[in-house]
Parts: sequence; C-alpha cells; structure tokens
Amino acid sequence: MSDIKNNKAYNKEDMREEVQHYLETEHHVHWTKDEAVCRIVHFIYHGGIWDEDYRSRFPALKRKHLDHLSEAEVLSYLTMIICTDRTQEGCIDAHIQNGKLEALLRRWLELYEKEKKHVANG
Repeated sequence: MSDIKNNKAYNKEDMREEVQHYLETEHHVHWTKDEAVCRIVHFIYHGGIWDEDYRSRFPALKRKHLDHLSEAEVLSYLTMIICTDRTQEGCIDAHIQNGKLEALLRRWLELYEKEKKHVANG
C-alpha cells in the first residue's frame, strides 16, 4: 500500500497523545459531546492523516483483520469512519460502540511503539 496522500506529514507524537487520551477515557455519550472523540476527529481532519484515497482502499480493508492492518491502512480506515459519518450520521458512534474505533487506535499505537522501539535499537 502506498503512503497516505495528504497535505502535510503528521506528527506521530501528537497522534500518540490523542490516542492515549481516547483510550484512557470512557465513551458513553454522542461523539460530539465526547471531548476525546472530538479530539481524534479533529486530528484526523487537521493533523495530516486524512487519506484522500480511502474510498478505493476500503473494500480491501474490510476483508482484513484489524490486527493485520498497516499504519497507512489504519489511517485510511479512520478516515473512512469520519467521512462516512458526514453522510450517514451515527457511523462514528457505531464504531465506538462496536469497539472498532478503539481497536483501530490500539493497532495504531502498537505499530507506533514497534517503530519507536526499532528506531531506538538502531
């Protein structure tokens, strides 16, 4: 899979902070009233990870287990969730309730930690 097409490179440490904040918070209200979810959505829109090609990637992503997604695939899936909610209200909340949003964020964090460990070990 090629790199994400976006307007700027994203700051992985900023993403890590947003992911950890989300994972440390319970989510029982509509996403627009949930600060941690709003922060994730804002980061996806404005943090440089919006994948312009998510529509073409998504059919293949649906067939993969979340634990096997690459970093780029996780970001594509997150973009799909956020974008779909614009036309199908409830998509974000459904992905919170069924655990997929958390699973995607945990997968991203796992990949981030592996990369960070790899870099540290040279």
